[in-house]
Amino acid sequence: MKKLVPFILIFVCLSFNILAQNAVESINDPHFELHEKKIDSLISDINFLKQLLNTQNSNISNQANRLSRIEEQQSLNKTNIDSLFNNATSIRVGVDNLSHELISKERAINEQIDDNYNTTTGALTGLKQTVSRNTLYWIIAVFAVGLMALLFFVLLRKKLNSSHSSMVEAVKETRKDLEEEALKLDEKLMLLMESQLKTLNEERKGENNKSNPQTQQQDHSLAIKVADEIVRIEKNISQMDANTKGLKQLSKAVERIKDNFASNGYEMVDMIGMDYNEGMKVTANFRPDEKLKPDERVISRIIKPQINYNGVMIQSAQIEVSQGE
Repeated sequence: MKKLVPFILIFVCLSFNILAQNAVESINDPHFELHEKKIDSLISDINFLKQLLNTQNSNISNQANRLSRIEEQQSLNKTNIDSLFNNATSIRVGVDNLSHELISKERAINEQIDDNYNTTTGALTGLKQTVSRNTLYWIIAVFAVGLMALLFFVLLRKKLNSSHSSMVEAVKETRKDLEEEALKLDEKLMLLMESQLKTLNEERKGENNKSNPQTQQQDHSLAIKVADEIVRIEKNISQMDANTKGLKQLSKAVERIKDNFASNGYEMVDMIGMDYNEGMKVTANFRPDEKLKPDERVISRIIKPQINYNGVMIQSAQIEVSQGE
């Protein structure tokens, strides 16, 4: 734009020259008024061109200011770039220094490790060389003694297990023999009590046949003793093996004495499995049972039976009651 300004000024001056010459030549021209109008039109064009020129000059000035600001911004950016470059260079130099330092330390550590390894290897080699054959023989001897002790322990344990099994079998046989002997004794006891009950029954019949009968208080001590023995024997029978020798004979003897017991007017109340309630005339011991409900109580064992004579209780029962938790 600055280069166009001189040409525009020359063009304007030439235009004025031409117009002046034409004006002089046309003073006497009959069409003077027409030329005057053309001159006015040219003056208006010139004024428009001046305004255009002023506008262009203003635009040029604005462009110059903007260009100046751009140049200042570029200068500032260049300064920042140079600063960043300097910082990056400093950082790179620091990293290089640190890297060299780390490499030096790594070399020193590797050298120290190598020295330690060589020292340890030498020490182990010396230690191996100091181990003599006698030491090796002692190690072998200790190992042999330990192996023999282990074998002895295994054999001893095997023998103990065998002895234990034999002892268990012997205990079982002894227990079986004792149970058979106990059955024989209980059977003899049942026969004796059966005989005594028969004698008691005959005595009572004789008393009832006397001409001058008097009401006498009955002695029930034998019946109570017999009932207690029946409960004890039945409990033992329930805990024995069904194949135990003499068990069937004892069971038959118990049934006979129960029949004899009943023929004399005595009754043993069987309470096993009955529900327990507070109104029972019994002495009760309670034990918890996980199989029962919390509010459930069942008679599970008879310690002493309830005995009735001719419908009247002569001994109250002592029982064990299982109750739910």
